[in-house]
Amino acid sequence: MIWSMIPNLLILYHYLLKQIGSRVLQKFIDTGLVFVGQLKNRSKQGR
Repeated sequence: MIWSMIPNLLILYHYLLKQIGSRVLQKFIDTGLVFVGQLKNRSKQGR
């Protein structure tokens, strides 16, 4: 099920890349990764 989503994500990625530029997109991705990392750390501390 996830595998069928990947092509759509790649298309969306390339579209965003053209629209807003790679530098902004990279910053957005980095922020997202940091956010996910914080969520994982919180779930570890909660247990």
